[in-house]
Amino acid sequence: GPLTTGLLALTGTVLLAFIVLHLKTFRFSSSTRRWRHPDAYPNAPSDRDLYVLMLELFSRPEQVVFYVSAIIAVGVHLHRGWSKTVLKMDGVLKEERQPVIAIGHVLIMPLCAGFCLVPCWMHGIQQQWFAEVLGKAVEGVDTCANATA
Repeated sequence: GPLTTGLLALTGTVLLAFIVLHLKTFRFSSSTRRWRHPDAYPNAPSDRDLYVLMLELFSRPEQVVFYVSAIIAVGVHLHRGWSKTVLKMDGVLKEERQPVIAIGHVLIMPLCAGFCLVPCWMHGIQQQWFAEVLGKAVEGVDTCANATA
C-alpha cells in the first residue's frame, strides 16, 4: 500500500543521502592524516587514517545521532525491502517464503546493531567517564600512534 511504498521511498532517500555523505567523509576526504603500519616496508605508501577520521567525525554527538539514525533507516529499508523481494522470487516455493523472510529479518538485526555500535564506540572512547569504565586513557586524534599530519 501507500504506507509501504512511502516508507521505502523515505528510507531510500535517507539511504542515498547517507551513502553520499559517508563516501564524501571517508572515501573522498580531504584529510591529510596518513597512517603506516609499523611493520611496513620503509618505502611503502601510507593510507588515509580512517581511525582518525572516525575519531574526528564521531567526536560530535550530532554526527553519532545522524549515523545511528541513518543505519536504523537502512535497517527498516532492508527489512521491508527483503520481504517484498522474497515475495517476488520465482525460485522460492510459496511455503518456503515465510522462513526465508524470517531468516533475512534475523540477519538484518545484528548487522545494523553492529554498524550502530561503531559511531557510539568511537564517541564513547573520547569521553572521560567511558574511558574510566574501560580502565583506559581517553582516545583522541592527538593520542593516535602511527598517525602523521
